[in-house]
Amino acid sequence: MHIQVRKLFIILLIFSLLLAGCSSPAATPMLPGLTAEMIKNAQYTVNAANAPRTVQLNSGVYETGAGTDFISIQMGEQMAFGDLNGDGMVDAAAVVGENYGGSGDFTYLVVFLNRSGALLDSFATLIGDRPKINALQIDNRQIVLDAVVHGPKDGICCPSFPVLRTYNLNKSGLNWMRQTSKTPDGAERAITIESPANVAQVSGSVRVKGTVSISPFENNLAYKIYDATGKELANGPFSVSSDGAVSPGTFDNPIDLSAIPAGLLVRFELSDVSAADGSTLAMDSLELFMK
Repeated sequence: MHIQVRKLFIILLIFSLLLAGCSSPAATPMLPGLTAEMIKNAQYTVNAANAPRTVQLNSGVYETGAGTDFISIQMGEQMAFGDLNGDGMVDAAAVVGENYGGSGDFTYLVVFLNRSGALLDSFATLIGDRPKINALQIDNRQIVLDAVVHGPKDGICCPSFPVLRTYNLNKSGLNWMRQTSKTPDGAERAITIESPANVAQVSGSVRVKGTVSISPFENNLAYKIYDATGKELANGPFSVSSDGAVSPGTFDNPIDLSAIPAGLLVRFELSDVSAADGSTLAMDSLELFMK
């Protein structure tokens, strides 16, 4: 009797497993998201004009005026979608060019935030004048931009300097947080801050440690500290230890914070700056809370 019951149990178990294998898996719920059509027909705040204003895009385009009053807004084909602020909604990032009748075409990275299925908020930051945009994506709440911008020896017409930039939407807004680039022979130029941790609480001073893949000119980086509005609070040189100009290096230096008031969220930026024209070759940054 017990043997028959056991056989029946095994048969029922096998049958239930077969049914489970044949049934369709539960559908993953889709979060409400912005669409390309919504972005191309959004209201857009003009960034480079002397008097900023909000305009209505039509299929990604807005154009008005003539002569000194001319404005042309052109949204590029590159768009990316993903959650940027951790609220579970699918946000969007796009590239937008602004022209005012001259040769300059000022290209911005623009973020559109999703508020319960509606496009309500936008943030923007300048990429440059006529860069070439290769790709745009959102990964792990970060925007990654693959572009060719102007290098130290480039004419204004012809950027040739490949960069990979990372942008975060932080408490202080849309910030350019990191850049790596390529040397003419293809080597990666990168700065990596290993400590302190992002959004660490600090006071008085902080020790900044990390590495560079290629040592900077005369073994010196540059640091800057900004408040949440983008106002520069401090700057200075930042030394690197290495065996030579093309060698990797390390850094471990104290930064004096005694002049920065408590209660501020600041952004610490560490850059390799071109001695030829002051352009950014590589950069890493993090936010710190002054306690």
